Amino acid sequence: MGFFSRTGSGPGIVIIFKAMEKQKLKGGLRAFLRKRTAGKVAELIGGRQALEEMMASAGYGANAPGLAARLAVELGRVFPLALDASSLRVFGRYFPGATVMKRARRQAGRGLSEEPPTPPIPASCIKIDPEELMLSWPRLSGQIPVRLARAHVLGSDPQLALAAVREIKRFCSHHPPLMGLGWTHSGMVAGRVANWLLALRFLSNMGMLDAEMAPHACLHLKVAGMVFSQELDAESRPGPDLICQAGALMLLGRTLAFLPEAETWAEQGKAALNKALKAWHSPLESCLPTLELAGAVSYAGLCLWVRQKAGEKALQLSLDLEPLARACRALAPPWGCAQGWGWSPLGVLPGLDQGEVDPYTKAANLAAVLLDNPLLRAGRDLDEDLYWLIGPSAKEKLRKLAGGKTPPATEIKALGIVFLCQKNLGRKVGLLLRTTSGRKGDQPELLSLAASLDGKPFLVTPGPVGAGPMSAHLASREAQNALCLDKDGPGPGVVELEALEKEGNHVFTSVLYQSAKGAKEALSLRRRIFLDGEAGLFNIVDQIQAEGEHLCRIYFHLPRGTQVEPVSDGSFSLNGPFGQAWFRPEPNTFVSVVKGRHQPPLGWLADENGHVAAAPVLAVQAKVMGAARITSVFAFEDKDSAWIKKKEALNGSKTGNTGDLR
Repeated sequence: MGFFSRTGSGPGIVIIFKAMEKQKLKGGLRAFLRKRTAGKVAELIGGRQALEEMMASAGYGANAPGLAARLAVELGRVFPLALDASSLRVFGRYFPGATVMKRARRQAGRGLSEEPPTPPIPASCIKIDPEELMLSWPRLSGQIPVRLARAHVLGSDPQLALAAVREIKRFCSHHPPLMGLGWTHSGMVAGRVANWLLALRFLSNMGMLDAEMAPHACLHLKVAGMVFSQELDAESRPGPDLICQAGALMLLGRTLAFLPEAETWAEQGKAALNKALKAWHSPLESCLPTLELAGAVSYAGLCLWVRQKAGEKALQLSLDLEPLARACRALAPPWGCAQGWGWSPLGVLPGLDQGEVDPYTKAANLAAVLLDNPLLRAGRDLDEDLYWLIGPSAKEKLRKLAGGKTPPATEIKALGIVFLCQKNLGRKVGLLLRTTSGRKGDQPELLSLAASLDGKPFLVTPGPVGAGPMSAHLASREAQNALCLDKDGPGPGVVELEALEKEGNHVFTSVLYQSAKGAKEALSLRRRIFLDGEAGLFNIVDQIQAEGEHLCRIYFHLPRGTQVEPVSDGSFSLNGPFGQAWFRPEPNTFVSVVKGRHQPPLGWLADENGHVAAAPVLAVQAKVMGAARITSVFAFEDKDSAWIKKKEALNGSKTGNTGDLR
C-alpha cells in the first residue's frame, strides 16, 4: 500500500460499514458517499452521544476533570520522557533553544481558523496532490501541537500550552471521525496518534492538560484505535505498510487503559507489529517508498522504548527491528545520503527537530541506543526526539557507540532495493540498486542506481515526482540512473537477484531482468556492480541480450552544482558536492552532458515537492546488435593522486568481448 489506500477510500471503511450495520443504513458504499450519510456515521462514532458513552464506559460519567487527571497519570506511566529539571535546563546545550521558541511562538500566532469547513467532506471522497499534502502534513500529522507543547515545557509560556490545546480542539472540530483530510489514510492517523500522545504528555507534565479538551482528544484517539483494530483484523498477515498502525494501536491500548477495549488493543498491536516487521523481508506487488523505512523503524523504536521502560525485554521486537535499522544506517550519512525512490511523509515521525537531522539517522540512532549496538549507529548528530526519550545522556551513548563496521551488503525486499557499502581509499561509498519497482506494467525504476560519497549525493534519484509540469519526466525512466532501450523499453518482466557478495575489499551484485512471456520481443538485461575498495572505483556492467538492432541509452544523473569536464583520454572529470571523481565510459559509445533541457526534457531533479532544478546528466548512447555489454567506470581518489596511476586498474576492470557496439 502506498500513502493512500489501495481502493482510494479512507482508512475507516470497515468501521463505516460496521456503523452502517448498527444504524441499519442501506444502500452500501454509494449511499455512504452521500455527505448526509457520512455525517450520520461521523456523528454516530464521534458525536456527543459517542462522547457520553465513552465517558460512561471509562467510569467517569460527566466528570471530565477526573478523566483528564487519569489520562495524565497514564501518559506519565507509558511515556516517562526526560522532563526533569536538569534535562530541561541543559536542553540549550545541545539544541538552538532560542530558535525552537521563536518557531513555536510564530506557529502559535497562526493556528487553525475558528470555524470548521462546511460541510465536512468524507475522507473517502478526497483526492490531494503531493504538494498540498506536504504543506498540510505538519498539521494533519499532529506535529504542530507536539512542537507547541514541547516549547511550553521549555519556556514555561502558558500561551504556547493554550495554543497546543487549541490546535487539538480545533482539529477535532474540523476533522470529525472519518471526515476531512485528517482521515484520508490510516498511516496519517497513526502519525497523529504518536504526536498527540507526546503532546498530551508534555502538557500534563506542567499541569496544562485541559479538562475540556481531554475527553474530545480521547474520543478522537479511540476512533483511531477502532480504525487500526479493524484494519489489522482484516489482514491475517499484516504487511510492512502497517507497522505504524500496529504500533499506534499498541500505544493506544497502553495509554487509554481506562477504556474497555484497551487491553485487547495493546495485545493486538504488539502481535501485529512483530508480523509487520517480518513482512519487510518479503517482496510486494508494489514496492514501498524508501522513506517509509525510516518511519517504520522510528515507530517500532518508539514502541520498543515504551516496552523497555515498562520493564519488558521485548526480545522478538528487538530481533525484528535490527535488520531494518541496519538498512537505515546504510541510507544515512556517512554511508548514504538519505536518498531513495518515492516519497512519503511517514518518514518524519515525530519530527520535533523539523528536519535538522535526516530521518534515516534518527531511526538508526534510536535503534542503536535502545539495542546498544554500534553496528546500527549512523552519525553523532543528536536529534530532539532521541533527547526527550533518553535524556542528556543520549549524546554520550551515541559517542560510545562509535566504531561500527561497514554496513553489510543486504536486500530489503519490501523496498525492492539492494544496499552496498564499502570504503574506497578512505572514502565511504554507498550504492543502492533498485531490483524492481514492483509495479504491473511500466517499470521506470527497474535496475536503477543511486550512489553517495562520504554521505554526499553522487548519482541521484529524481526526487518526489509531485504534480507539476515536469512530473511526467520525473516519473520516466530517463530521470533514473538506468538503461533505456529504444523508446519504451524495458517493459513488464521478471527480475531476479542473482548474486550479492562481499569478500575482503570487494562487493559484487548482479540483477537479471527478463521480459514477460508474450512480449513482442524477448529481452534480457543484466546489471552487475563491482565495488573495488582497493582500486577506489566501481564498475557498472550492463549486459543486453536482444534480437536485432537497438538504441541503448544509459543515464547517470549528478547533483546540482557538479562541474563536468572532458579529459584527453576520453574520461570525464567530475567535481561537485561529493568532492573529486572521474567517469570513464565504454569505448565506441557517445557521451553527452545535458543540463536543464526542455524538449525532450532531460537534466532535471526535484529537490522537494513542487520545486524542480536543472542538474547535469551523463548520457551514454550506443547502437547494439544482439548480445552486447557496456561498462561504465567511476573512480574516486584525492586530487593529489595522479589519474595516470589508475590506468592499469581501469583497463583491468573491463574483460571479455563487449559485443556489437555500433
